[in-house]
Amino acid sequence: MDYRAEILENTKIAESITVCKRKGVACGLLQGEATKWFFNGPIGRDPTLCSNEVGNCGCIHAEFRAVENAIRWRQLRGEKASLLVNFSPCTSCANLIAVSGCIERVYYITLTEHDKRGLRHLEKAGVEVIQLRADFKGPYGQGYATG
Repeated sequence: MDYRAEILENTKIAESITVCKRKGVACGLLQGEATKWFFNGPIGRDPTLCSNEVGNCGCIHAEFRAVENAIRWRQLRGEKASLLVNFSPCTSCANLIAVSGCIERVYYITLTEHDKRGLRHLEKAGVEVIQLRADFKGPYGQGYATG
């Protein structure tokens, strides 16, 4: 499976359906062979709830929604999941991912400067962090490339 292509495809969907004024974030929850996708946006999809203010726009992050579902998966199946994200998780999302205990790996495409600290938090918590380059093909085959 080409995770990078799947993330890019769902990023386009996120950007077209999100009512967040700042950016469209797509986060895939990879559980076994299935991927369930989550997108950022305000509660109830009410665009007036997004202020467009950096760091305080009022929207729920896609990672938050994915981790909420991952916790249920862990309770039901006893298995950890992985996340596929178009942007590196912010510090708040990274902390949530780390303390949830249900995410073993985070794949991301774009590193945002202000989110480097979040990646360090994940690594310190033992969550594997992998940046996907254009030649990435997945964790089980040739072309495993990180950046």
